Parts: sequence; structure tokens; C-alpha cells
Amino acid sequence: MAPPPGYPPKHDAPPAARTKDESGNDQLKLTMAEYCAWYEYLLNPHEHQGPGRWQIEDTRSGSREQEVNKRTTDKTTEPHPFETWTLTSVLDGIDPRALYNAPLVLADSSPGVIEPAYNGFTNGYLVSGSGATSIDSQAGRTSDTEYEMLLPLITDFMEMRKGWIEPGNDKAHDWEKSWARFAVGNENVFLALAEGLVAYRASYLEFRRGLDEAVKHLVDSFQKKHEAPDGSSVSGFVWKVVAIASAGAVAGKLVPGWGQAVSLTLAAAVAGLTEYGKRSVPADTQEVQDPGRWADFVMAADDAVRTRMQRFAQDIDGIRESMETRIAAIRDGHLTDPPERDESIKDMPPTRREIVPQHLNDGVTRWLDPKVADLTGNCTVYQTAVDTLASADWAVPSSVFPEVAAARERFATRVRELGQEAVAKHRTAVERLRLYGDDLRWVANNAAANEEANLQIVNNLLADVQGI
Repeated sequence: MAPPPGYPPKHDAPPAARTKDESGNDQLKLTMAEYCAWYEYLLNPHEHQGPGRWQIEDTRSGSREQEVNKRTTDKTTEPHPFETWTLTSVLDGIDPRALYNAPLVLADSSPGVIEPAYNGFTNGYLVSGSGATSIDSQAGRTSDTEYEMLLPLITDFMEMRKGWIEPGNDKAHDWEKSWARFAVGNENVFLALAEGLVAYRASYLEFRRGLDEAVKHLVDSFQKKHEAPDGSSVSGFVWKVVAIASAGAVAGKLVPGWGQAVSLTLAAAVAGLTEYGKRSVPADTQEVQDPGRWADFVMAADDAVRTRMQRFAQDIDGIRESMETRIAAIRDGHLTDPPERDESIKDMPPTRREIVPQHLNDGVTRWLDPKVADLTGNCTVYQTAVDTLASADWAVPSSVFPEVAAARERFATRVRELGQEAVAKHRTAVERLRLYGDDLRWVANNAAANEEANLQIVNNLLADVQGI
């Protein structure tokens, strides 16, 4: 494909030709430059001998028009009894805004904050990284069976309480179990949000690719029509696109502890989702037949672009709804909120030695305190991801495609809301874990004090016996 023969763009490329570069993902910038060259060519028939439309005013029969692809003579200088011939563009009277604006709308549809937000949401601690070593082979279950990833977590808790056989130990175990199930579930929510961002990004790239291919077909059709005899029609404009209408399409990769994928870059995750979509969803093809006139051909292509951009808005809404459904299922399989503090674990029999005080105190310092510190830092990363999303303008106005701007804003708003809710829950869970550590220290210190008091009683008795 190339610009019209002998007619490179004579002016600065319109904004539609200066779309956002996607690092080689497609050639939309070059394709739109070619389209704009053809559009400028067709708009300026006085500068070439190619397509033009003759407006003929006949004093006997009224007005008519004649469209030609090639002009060999200047009809305006030829004598025509009773007629006046005026050369106009074959595109006079049309306004293909969709073709012109679709690249701009798509360029504004992928804020640069998606990648840092994705990286923040995939910064799981318990379900990936140092917080756990096992993978969750049965994520999504709603039974009471513990996730495999919880085993090292629960084991660490048990090791911390080793030697405590007093009834408060059972209550502590139950609280830890509830806390762990909530905390893992809440981290799953963040990863589901990351998955939604991947699906959004993949959908954007797929529609952008589809637009690029469609405009290439259109430019190719311009070339064929330009070379065809006057009155000939060509088959041309084709848009094939794969819809990515569900977050969860890469289930088994991004939802923890399918943790081998949460460390993937956004680009790799998008590539995986796009490939999944191509395998799972047949390409939806829309073809526009040339009705004959240049103007009708261009407007038919313009109408097809409008239809596709409406589909893009629907796809964004579908991703948002799928993400909400997925998070609801995660919440259903875990505690909705972090467990309340259970201070009854501090109810200790006053005179029985059923705890190893020093071991419990050391365990809290050695294991639980670092966990609290790491989870606190993780909370900061999550909050930064939410704030990053909020810093972008997702509702870039568009007079041509307001439905796309509205769908983008609905998606971003929902991601921020769900993310902020999960951050608040995470922060509460971490604070309660810290308070739980304080309670365990209280138990250990009081057990030590009781032990010393009991030892003093025994020593006093021995002293009394010796005195007797």
C-alpha cells in the first residue's frame, strides 16, 4: 500500500495519523498516514487528474453530477451549450468522523498507568513470593478444606505456639485459621483486579489491531478503485476482531496461588490472554462492499467503524462485569472481613504450667513481627496501585464515541472502588494480626509471671518444711 501516485501528503499529518506508538504492536500510525494521504488526495481534485465529481447545471433539465476516476480534459474550459461544469471532490458532502477519530479514541483508551497498577496488584505476599511456598491447586473451592498455600502459613503459626497446651491455644489456632483464610482470599481479589487490567489491555490492543487491518484494507481498496474503470466497484473494507470479553480467560494463570504467572510482566500476560481469545472466540468479520460512489464507499466504512467502536465499549463493560463476578466468587469462598480480635485467648488458668513462655515470646518476635512488617509494606504497594489508577483520565471526552469514554470510566471507577475496599480490608487484617501478637506476648509474659509466682510458693513451702 502507498499514498496516491505522485501525491505524498503536502501538509502536516492530521492528528489521526499521529496516534500513540504501541512499540511495534501494530502499524496504525503508518496506516493512518496513508489513509490521510488518500483522503487529502480525494478532497483536492484540482491538484491531479484522478477521481473527481462534475457538477453539471443544465438550463434545460436542471442539475446532475458525473463521477470519474480519471480526467483527460478540463470540462470547465470546454464549450457546453446550456451547461456549466464545476469540478468538485468525490467526497463532497460527507464527514467520515469515525474513521478519523477512532485511532485517537483508541490511543486515549490505554492510560500509561495500567502497567504500574498491574505490577502493584500482583505484588501478593501470602499467595506468592516469600509468604508461601505451595501453590493452590484447587483455588475457588468454598469448602472448609484449607488451601495448600495455607499449610506453611498455619505451620509457622503452630511452631510459634509450640509447647502451649492450655485451652487458649485452641482458640488462638482457630483465630489464626480464620485470619489466614481471609488474608489469602483478599490477596486473590487484588490478583483478580490485575487480571481485569490484563483483559482490558488485551481488548484495547485487539481492537486497535483490528482497526489497523481494516484501514489497510480500505487503503488497498482505494488503490484498486483508483485503477478500476469508471463505474467499477471493488470489494474492500474488512474488519476482523477477536473479542476479549471476560476477565478470567486466563484463569489458572493469574489467580493465586497459580503463582507462577503473577510474576509475569503485563506484556506476557496480555499476550497469553490474546492467544486464549483467538483460540476460544471465532473472529468476527465485517465486510463492506463498495456501492460504487467514492463517498458511499467511504461512509460505509465509516459506519462499520462506528459499529466496531460500540462493540469495544460493550467489551469493556463485559470485562468489568466478569471481574465483579469473579471477585464476588472469591469473597464467597473466604471470610468477607478479617476476623475480630479474640481476647479470650488471654483467659489463663492461674496456677497451671501449660505453656513455654520464652518460646512463645521468641516466636512472635522471630516470625509474626516480620510478617506484620512485610504485609504493611505490601499494603503500601496496593494503595499506590489504586492511587495510580485514580491519577489517569479514563473519561477522555469524545464527541464521536461517548459510549467508549463512558465504558472506560465505569471500568476504571469499579477497579478503584474494589481495590480501595480490598486495601482497607488488608490494612485492618494486618493491624489485627499485630494486636494478636501483642495478645500472645501478654499470655507469654503472664505465664512467666505465674510460673515465677508458683515457684516462689513452692520455695516458701520448702523453706517452711525445712524450718519445721
